[in-house]
Parts: sequence; C-alpha cells; structure tokens
Amino acid sequence: MLVVDKYLVFYVVKDQSKTVQIRRILHGARKYDFL
Repeated sequence: MLVVDKYLVFYVVKDQSKTVQIRRILHGARKYDFL
C-alpha cells in the first residue's frame, strides 16, 4: 500500500515479470498520516 496525498494506492509487485500492477486507488477526505 502506498499513500500519495489523499489517495491510497494498493499495488502488487510481480517478481517474475518485474512489473507493478495497480489494484485499487481510493480517494479519501481523511488524513492517512497514521499509516
């Protein structure tokens, strides 16, 4: 999981092909500083 501004980005890293797949991007009004 990656926190960018007010967005939570869930991603999966594939070791065999060395690619990153974005699974879900959530926008929230909350502050995610605690994560």
